Amino acid sequence: MLNLLSNAIKFTPAGRRVELSADRDGRGRLNITIADTGIEIAQKDIARIQEPFEQVRASPRHDIEGTGLGLPLAKGQLELQGGKLHISSKLGRGTTVVATFPANRVREGQADDN
Repeated sequence: MLNLLSNAIKFTPAGRRVELSADRDGRGRLNITIADTGIEIAQKDIARIQEPFEQVRASPRHDIEGTGLGLPLAKGQLELQGGKLHISSKLGRGTTVVATFPANRVREGQADDN
């Protein structure tokens, strides 16, 4: 989650929004959504940026540094849990990333206050 959230913040210019939300669907899966109003990702690049060391440089913010590993690492960790990563992006609206954890990896009840 840290890699996904830090990417959203890194690629969202000042004055724009990054939103984090979570919900359970009807099948008991946990969906964590990170939506931003930052730079968009072209549809043709979405699969590519999920591969190690790949980056999108088609924005005016070419000065943003990184290794291109955050998204692939997040995807790999999620898939090890049996989950899936969904990325969508729309021109003028930003990018939405949804991390879906399967129901068997979601613990019931409230968090411990300790």
